[in-house]
Amino acid sequence: MAQTNSRSSSGSANLPSRRDFLRRAGFTAGGLLTLTAPNLFGKWVDHAVAADQRAYAVGKFALELDGQPAGFVHTVEGGAGVGEVATTMMAQNPYPDKHLANLRYEPITVEFGPGMSKPWYDWISATLNMTFQRRNGAVLSLDFNYTEQSRLNFINALITEITFPALDASSKDAPRMMVKLAPEYTRHQAGSKGVVKGTLSTAKTTIWLPANFRLDIQGLEQATKRVNKIEALTLKFKTQSDQVGKFRETQKEPVVIEIPNLIITIPEIDAGPFYQWHEDFVIKGNNGPDRERPGVLKWLAPDLNTVLGSLQFFNLGIFKIAPEKLEAGADTIRRVKVEMYCERISAAFPGFV
Repeated sequence: MAQTNSRSSSGSANLPSRRDFLRRAGFTAGGLLTLTAPNLFGKWVDHAVAADQRAYAVGKFALELDGQPAGFVHTVEGGAGVGEVATTMMAQNPYPDKHLANLRYEPITVEFGPGMSKPWYDWISATLNMTFQRRNGAVLSLDFNYTEQSRLNFINALITEITFPALDASSKDAPRMMVKLAPEYTRHQAGSKGVVKGTLSTAKTTIWLPANFRLDIQGLEQATKRVNKIEALTLKFKTQSDQVGKFRETQKEPVVIEIPNLIITIPEIDAGPFYQWHEDFVIKGNNGPDRERPGVLKWLAPDLNTVLGSLQFFNLGIFKIAPEKLEAGADTIRRVKVEMYCERISAAFPGFV
């Protein structure tokens, strides 16, 4: 019995105690955790870093043209690359088969006023003169500190639409021009995080008012002295897409231009010369090119003498004159609306730069 007890006691001495067992198990688990930590927590760390990159509020949009600042704009829209979805019905399959066919890029719509760069206004003037220019540039999204957060680069863009704002002698809202650009392709990328310095002139954005304008039409100068309203003018340049070789992006070629009508509103008391022109040109049919008239619209500074910009109208021809709708007893001035076609429009912006 004594020998047995001695042997038992010796075996127990060689076994690890509970404290030793737990200590060794802790070391082992810690080592495994150290080796596998990147896999276990890597995604959590990435999410934490991403959460630190906070969203930003857009404070300004800036425009670049051929690598040079072109000024700040009011609104920007479009420019996304869009895949056109084609649908095919397969035999004995009730569900349609869908796939992407062509790739197209949405037009970029820009609203702006005075204070842009001279090359920007020159591009507009050249387009109106049917001298089409393909330009590269970018739209920059800035925060309120003018730090560039992102940019949309556009390549080989053509101007396909130009809108000149409506003018109203009773309006105080700041007018804006609008241009649509049709790029061959665009690319979106992160901003440089640098501070953008543009050419925006706050003074010039406040002096262009829709009430300050003057319209002159040859032979009708007295009748246009009190023009009350001029409707917005939108010129459209239609383009044709041309697929070239293996490239997915298509080249765009201008094919035709749409010229808007000039529509004005004047007091009925001044409309006599327009009624006479309408009688001769429309009713009697004396409407040859020699009876068409040129005209000019000038945007004026508050002093009503300084010309900020102008539109030149070629070959105006009257085709309609009619009183505005008026209810009996209404306390308003009796006015008439005059509509004239136009064959060409050119623009100059001497006071906008």
